[in-house]
Amino acid sequence: MKNLTLLFIAGFALTATAHANNEKTYTVKEFEADLKLQKVYIEKCKNGELHPEDLNCLNARTARRHNKNLNLE
Repeated sequence: MKNLTLLFIAGFALTATAHANNEKTYTVKEFEADLKLQKVYIEKCKNGELHPEDLNCLNARTARRHNKNLNLE
């Protein structure tokens, strides 16, 4: 029974943490189209304001790679 209680508490804590960030999630295409926005989010990811695995961090880095491949940066 203790294990079930601990599992429930851990699951609740993870869910609460995941929903704590109420920022909009931008798509790769949105980051590709707006280099200023892309740079803002890459900086947030670098300085620890956002977790490196946050979806906005992943999308901003992907967009940067795409833009570099197209020589848009």
